[in-house]
Amino acid sequence: VESIKTDKLEKDLTVAQEASRYWAELYTHEYHFDRLEKELQYLDDLKLSELQELFHKIFFTERRQVNTNMIATDHLSDEQLQKNSDRESIIKTNEEIDAFKKTQRYFSDFYHATHPKSKL
Repeated sequence: VESIKTDKLEKDLTVAQEASRYWAELYTHEYHFDRLEKELQYLDDLKLSELQELFHKIFFTERRQVNTNMIATDHLSDEQLQKNSDRESIIKTNEEIDAFKKTQRYFSDFYHATHPKSKL
């Protein structure tokens, strides 16, 4: 915890680094310009037992796994296409994948104007 606090307490070396922090808050529509102070406070309040409990919960108790297999329609045989009933079912799967991507942080339109403000 102390090493993380040391890293966070390091001052920005350039104006560009400072501006980047502020722009990140604007881009994500979160507007937590006091994020650093809040994070340092959380680190001060953090107990080892809480961290161990969270680790156990994430990796052992509530562990989830998603497996996906994608096959391009050009690589499917006629028999496999018939098995999937028709091409529309495959296209629908692609649409579902696109919908899933839009919910992820790395997708360019993740922070749509209607996105609810997240909390730190």
